[in-house]
Amino acid sequence: MIDDLRARCPLAHRIRAGLPKLPVPRRHTKVALRRAISAEIWRVRISITNYLDVMSSWCFWSQPTWAELKRRYADRVEFDWKIALMDPAGLPKSRKQEEWFYRRSGLMNRSPFMLRSDSYEPVLPEYLPANLVAEAARDLGIKDDKVRLALSHSILREGSKAIRDIEVAAEVGAHASGLDKAKLAERARSPEIEKRIRQSTVEWQELKASQRPTFLIDTEIGDRAIFSPCDCSIVATTFPRLAELRARRCCLRSGIDVECSAVVSKRWRICENETTAMRSTLASPNGV
Repeated sequence: MIDDLRARCPLAHRIRAGLPKLPVPRRHTKVALRRAISAEIWRVRISITNYLDVMSSWCFWSQPTWAELKRRYADRVEFDWKIALMDPAGLPKSRKQEEWFYRRSGLMNRSPFMLRSDSYEPVLPEYLPANLVAEAARDLGIKDDKVRLALSHSILREGSKAIRDIEVAAEVGAHASGLDKAKLAERARSPEIEKRIRQSTVEWQELKASQRPTFLIDTEIGDRAIFSPCDCSIVATTFPRLAELRARRCCLRSGIDVECSAVVSKRWRICENETTAMRSTLASPNGV
């Protein structure tokens, strides 16, 4: 019986040929941590959704950070934005109060200019037309930020009345994107566009966030981070941290026996230093 078992052994041919035995496989294989995590970290897919209102001043001030994040992580992160309409509770009660908000936010962002309050409308419960046009432009093929940024700039910097009139907002959007004004206005008036932005507003409310912009960050394995409100540049540390955590989990699941804590802490400190430098750049007059 023993001879029979030896004959069926997958290594029998090596023994009969006088070849050395193969090394016994170990359950855990030690590898270099930096190489293991680096190989895994670039496969991590992260998505970020920016919930915003075109009329929101804080969404306006967050744009430089949003653009910088897209520049840094375009190859690893899926960027998207959705409308989260401001309700009466979040709107100023008078033009004087709105100007006070704009002075405060401008000082906090070290801006050399103050946003304009010409478009203030005390009777509007929400700012619908500009948001409708921004969403409609995406349906017509404009997938980037140019239309919503043009609308925001027109309203908050130039004092445009696009806040009330779809025709005026469509003209601004058409000029920025090259779309036909009539088609853009027609699409903005369609029921499905309003239904979509009201649905995304409900999604934002379900996050229990308090202000816009709200950044929702997800990974492919279910990690989630929500920022609202915050210093937007802090979001920059979240991408590498979530990727690190995901890489560590995959390494451990694969049986890689490594001492992670020291190196990961070092890498996190590097991420924080980069974010501090980016915050300084964005806070300067030239960065706004």
